Amino acid sequence: MRDYLLHLINEKHASHSTITHAYSALKFIYEVTLKRPGEVTRNTLSPKLPGTPRVLDRTEIDALFT
Repeated sequence: MRDYLLHLINEKHASHSTITHAYSALKFIYEVTLKRPGEVTRNTLSPKLPGTPRVLDRTEIDALFT
């Protein structure tokens, strides 16, 4: 599972949302369908969240519209 999630990050350049959805789906499969609770933990992979977005100042915004 870890290898697949790393593949999404490194090879496919998937967004954080996509990785979270894949993680949730895999967790469901293991815990509900396969009845193997406890095998999937949040420590399996902790994708890094992007930092806060950069806010443009007034002059940069004006430059976009001129």
